[in-house]
Amino acid sequence: MVSGRAEQPGTRGDLWAQRLALVATAAWGAGLTAQAPAPVRAFLELDGAPTQAWVGQSCEFVVRVATDAAWFAAQSVPLSAQALDQPFHLSAPWLQSNADAVVAIVPPPAGTPAQRVAVGDRAEALAVAAPRTIDGHAFAVLELRVRWQPRRADDFELAPARLRYAFATAFVEDFLRGRQPRDRQELSVASSAARVRVTPLPQPAPAGFTGAIGALTLAATPAAASATVGKPLAVTVTLAGDGNFGAFGFALAQPMPGFHVDGVVAVQGSDGRAFRLDVLPLRAGARELPPVGLATFDPRVGAYAMIASPGAPLAVAPAPAPLPPRVQQLVAADAAAVAQAQPVGAWPAAVATALALLVAGLLRARRRRAARAAADAAVAAFAAVPGADPIARLAAFEAALAHLAGLPAWRNDGFAALATRWPAEAVAALRAHHGGLDAARFGGAAPATAAVAASLRALA
Repeated sequence: MVSGRAEQPGTRGDLWAQRLALVATAAWGAGLTAQAPAPVRAFLELDGAPTQAWVGQSCEFVVRVATDAAWFAAQSVPLSAQALDQPFHLSAPWLQSNADAVVAIVPPPAGTPAQRVAVGDRAEALAVAAPRTIDGHAFAVLELRVRWQPRRADDFELAPARLRYAFATAFVEDFLRGRQPRDRQELSVASSAARVRVTPLPQPAPAGFTGAIGALTLAATPAAASATVGKPLAVTVTLAGDGNFGAFGFALAQPMPGFHVDGVVAVQGSDGRAFRLDVLPLRAGARELPPVGLATFDPRVGAYAMIASPGAPLAVAPAPAPLPPRVQQLVAADAAAVAQAQPVGAWPAAVATALALLVAGLLRARRRRAARAAADAAVAAFAAVPGADPIARLAAFEAALAHLAGLPAWRNDGFAALATRWPAEAVAALRAHHGGLDAARFGGAAPATAAVAASLRALA
């Protein structure tokens, strides 16, 4: 707990008397001269602010506000015309996200009494905490929970939080405006500062680590208790615990035997963070969805960890009809993996492996023939475009490139996709042709159709 001044030995009443006498920083309003220190009617605390953290770690702490309830009810003056539950204003330079940290105000839990208070440039709900009695004065206590997540490694200072309020010692009743102060004055109270040393995550990070940091748990829930080979099944993966929710994606940290993840999308979670996995069952007779794993960083021990969900009951039935070629290839690859895991000399496994390889080979040959036909069609379409139409020639060439890159349409990063599938010198030749065709739109010399077609056919 960080407050305006450390406690000294003595009774609890004496401690709070010392705090109330010393923690406040009073500033009288314009035009007034302070003759004596104003009585302290409020104080601030930072409770749970970290002294050490990791880059990306979500750190929660509390800004606690305590006010002399009776005195504020009798003598406080609202700082603005906005209708709020309390008349004071709370501020701190680190309550807004910036280049150093992501900051979020955590709403009070559902059902918790709360009051709306001016915090920075907006109104926030502060949870009502247990009141305190200090030196005979009853203090109302409100708590603002803050989630602070550093973006970079450095030594940070969380500057003092400040509470500003206005009051008067005399009031008059105005017929139109109601109760009005005669001698409006202002005071401010500040907490102590806190220092945080932020350290970068250890490197290298494990493969598949996407930035999940915290003490996390994981659960996986299939949308149904039964599934069919080759038919997509939605599986909801939910992360809970204490972590940097919302700041990372999802990637499998380990294979799921008998299943293939076709896609991942973030979804709304009731607590923590959730993802929907589109899963293809590949193995008839399976009785369980295997554990789903995620690579994380645990700040409690300063090390990477792999968390996994418990297995979930799931009965997988055979496919009732022939599967699409892509799915059939996945099924064959899974069958081959099962066969390879069997003991050497087990003839049923050898037969299964041979059949799986045969099916996979037939599928590959079929895909090669289809790919060659599609590539030939794209090359023919390019060659058929008149040389006098440079725009149409470039569009036809990009359509052929998209096919070779495995893309639905050509895009700016298409050459990077080509580089993952074809030799560097072949991609360089295609890039040169693309530059020439692009320049031809503005009067440049276009590459010969035969040369371009030859480069495309070399990869078909």
